[in-house]
Amino acid sequence: MVIMIPNLWIQRLETRLAWQHGEDPPIKIVHICVEQFPKFVYNVAYTYGHFSVLFLVPVCVMIYAYIRMGRILWYRKYIGEPIFATQMKDKREEQKRNIVRMLLVIVLCFVICWFPFFAIHLVLVHCKLNKTFRVLVSFAKAFGYSNSFINPIIYFFLNAKFNRVLRNILPCKNFCNLRTRTARYSRKPNTQVSTA
Repeated sequence: MVIMIPNLWIQRLETRLAWQHGEDPPIKIVHICVEQFPKFVYNVAYTYGHFSVLFLVPVCVMIYAYIRMGRILWYRKYIGEPIFATQMKDKREEQKRNIVRMLLVIVLCFVICWFPFFAIHLVLVHCKLNKTFRVLVSFAKAFGYSNSFINPIIYFFLNAKFNRVLRNILPCKNFCNLRTRTARYSRKPNTQVSTA
């Protein structure tokens, strides 16, 4: 909320003329919301501040937190359920690698999804906005919001426990179990040949 408070002062509703090809009349009066800064320096400061607070700080916090989590998990004896002693070392190493990989992928996805949106806004401070660029901003924003959609997919494919729980709550759970059960019991019994 604090970050968005300046919008109360910089946003203005302006009346503009818009050209509409193939319509009668071809010129139409439209109202659009625009940002108006008293000085260009304020616009630059606001945009770079936005970039720092909403992108750089979260990325730094995520990297720091996930490095700490990764180190704690790496030196911990067990991750998840207890394992038999013979398989303990290999299973532990595999679990640790999977968790570190998942944390790395989460940070990379956040950076990849949100960087275009903030990069375009940084460019907009120094360049004029045209219609094509406005469409790019919309696509970059949608791409940024897709990060929220991607995270559960990352958890599903890179976290066995999350995968198991999600499979249990899905509506097609019974169908999936039925298919595996049918496949398991439809095998032909083993026949042994005895030699005399």
